[in-house]
Amino acid sequence: MKNIIGQTLVKNYFKKVILYDKLAHSYIFEGQIGVGRKLMSIEISKMLLCLNKKNAPCGECNSCHQINAGTNPDFIVINKDTNIIKVNTIRDKIIKEVNTKPYQSNHKVIVVNDAHALNSQSQNTLLKTLEDPPNYITIILITDNIDKLLSTIKSRCIHIRFKNLSQDEIMEYLKNKNLSNKALSTYIQFSNGSIGILKNLLEDETFLEKRTESIKFLKTLQYCDIIEMYTLINNILKYKDNIGDILNFWFLWYRDLAMIKSIKSPQLYFQDEEMYLRIMSDQYTYNKISINLNIIQKSKLDIEKNLNSLFVIEHLLLELKKG
Repeated sequence: MKNIIGQTLVKNYFKKVILYDKLAHSYIFEGQIGVGRKLMSIEISKMLLCLNKKNAPCGECNSCHQINAGTNPDFIVINKDTNIIKVNTIRDKIIKEVNTKPYQSNHKVIVVNDAHALNSQSQNTLLKTLEDPPNYITIILITDNIDKLLSTIKSRCIHIRFKNLSQDEIMEYLKNKNLSNKALSTYIQFSNGSIGILKNLLEDETFLEKRTESIKFLKTLQYCDIIEMYTLINNILKYKDNIGDILNFWFLWYRDLAMIKSIKSPQLYFQDEEMYLRIMSDQYTYNKISINLNIIQKSKLDIEKNLNSLFVIEHLLLELKKG
């Protein structure tokens, strides 16, 4: 489990229950994406299915290699079909496997990714399996929205909560990256405690540029007149393919304004702009900040619906410009 950053309590728990053969038949792994839920399910499977029992997981045996390759017949991963996990998927890929003994081990692990995508029929079908699984079965439901699971499902599983990673843990991941102190701080703040989110940000070569331009646009809007505003709109539309990202930055900007007005020492996404934000916050009421957050959120949805970008941005800037 050395490749999993953080989650010390979770790692220690599974090492102990596997060592003393106290593993439960069903678990719910809850937490946001990128905090180690899927990696943990893989590591647990390696420990259970490794052919070298004295040194599990050895990482060298056929079983460990098959898990890495996704070809181990005793390690079954279920992904959602489209937006949901259909009942036929549960019948064909879970119930069938549960009723079939392990092929090359004395255990079998079934992992259901995005378990919140199980519809009610799928959950009720799965429930029958969770009520009385064979001894060789361990089922892991991975979700970032446990409230979408039936209470009867939750009551039959042990709930394992994966916490967001601390800033120190994110820093540990970034320590070998060639980043300036400012960029380092920015990536830490925008990762939201998730290595998965952080990796996506690092892979986006335009992330820092889009952040910088988004701030410039908002600062220009604050002091421009109506004619200058239309020049600003044209400049924003040059980023037509990234308008959704720009609106996300704007949303977090106003979120920071709200935090400054309500908390003495807030954690800010735009930490490097704190002084400017504090001056700006004096010019806004809580109500105006709330209105701006709502209109930005609506504009994001309009962009996702492929509404005319010019119309959406023009309307948004006029609303943000209102006193």
